[in-house]
Amino acid sequence: MRRAGVFGWLGVLVFAMLVLWPLLIMIGIRSQLLAASLDFPQLQERYTWYYFRTAVLFVVITCAAISMIGGAMLFKRRQKSSVFWAIAALWISGPIGHSFAFCLPALMYGYGDVISNIMRYSDVLLTGVIIRAGCTVYLLMSRRVRRTYPKKGDPLPLKTDD
Repeated sequence: MRRAGVFGWLGVLVFAMLVLWPLLIMIGIRSQLLAASLDFPQLQERYTWYYFRTAVLFVVITCAAISMIGGAMLFKRRQKSSVFWAIAALWISGPIGHSFAFCLPALMYGYGDVISNIMRYSDVLLTGVIIRAGCTVYLLMSRRVRRTYPKKGDPLPLKTDD
């Protein structure tokens, strides 16, 4: 039986890209910004805090939107290009977006060094790289993915679970 369709691990990945990762990113950043505001109430009076918060939220919302677009393309389109767009979305919304967000304090406040800020959060980045690498390998090597998203000119799958 040739299985195709957005089920199994592919379904989990699509759900994670559409719902789980954007939700976790939003909740995590909101809690960190709220904790910083409560720990340092004088930050509320500084205009730079407003700009920093806005910049962080812009990066987070952009990364969440990119992840959701990649997941939606995997869910809706049955083309090989959807897989490559999803891989790009995984890496942009993950380690690349995190690196940019970790650099914001150094870029906006001149606090610390860009490299030291990234190294301070290296565990988060390493975890993101490992997860994204696993998802990338799955998207490139899985039989279900190859059958669900055929190359141009390949026949459509015989049986789909959809």
